[in-house]
Amino acid sequence: MVLNLLPLPHWMAGGPVSLLPYRQAFQLSKIEPYGMFILIFLAITPVLSFILTPFISLTYGIIRLLFGI
Repeated sequence: MVLNLLPLPHWMAGGPVSLLPYRQAFQLSKIEPYGMFILIFLAITPVLSFILTPFISLTYGIIRLLFGI
């Protein structure tokens, strides 16, 4: 659930980069096919855990506060 709340760029999800100016869109389109591999790499290394842990703790704390679990 928390992973879906992260503001991942469209190229990470495989979407177009049409909102960028042409020069930046062209540069980003070079690595666009590798977006899913980058996300998988982040998932199997401690990097994604380091990013997600504070958000998971916050979400868990809010759920405990709201529902008294």
